[in-house]
Amino acid sequence: MPRSLFVRYHPAARAFKDASMRHPAALLPALLLAGCGFVLEGEVARVVDGDTVDLFHGGVRGRIRFYGVDCPEIGQPYGAEAAALIRRLSPVGQRVTVHVRFALRDSFNRLRGEVILPDGRNLGHDLLKEGLAWHFRPHDATDPMLPYLEEKARGEKRGLWADSGAIRPSLWRRMRDRGDTAPP
Repeated sequence: MPRSLFVRYHPAARAFKDASMRHPAALLPALLLAGCGFVLEGEVARVVDGDTVDLFHGGVRGRIRFYGVDCPEIGQPYGAEAAALIRRLSPVGQRVTVHVRFALRDSFNRLRGEVILPDGRNLGHDLLKEGLAWHFRPHDATDPMLPYLEEKARGEKRGLWADSGAIRPSLWRRMRDRGDTAPP
């Protein structure tokens, strides 16, 4: 699509163009609402579970949900293994970079972003490679590695993919919350 058509018809692009015409400082909200995100650097304060860490950034502690992956919950098969992998790769005090994908927080007040180690590795990618996470499609629209890494781990029967009865965390939580018998 030619740039002029994109600006004319895409609401985020129109907001960006309108904001930039009035005042340059108005660009930030337009970019953030369009999902462009930003970058944070900080230290891991706590590994909450396989796909969530607390991060110290600028003297403030915040919670980061890994973009594009969904790990088993603690208490669900492979949940402890996923959390242990993250603790091993990014122990408390480890400096990390977070590419925040969405400025708006999720229902648990977490920012969603890609957590990058100093050596350039993406923790979400590592979880998928080891078979300790599902590609979480509701978060993902742009990273072609996520579905590829999940399919590769499935094909190699790594981690949870070795278990034919593996249950997505969202289904496991619903079963637990309804009082249904959640598999061990």
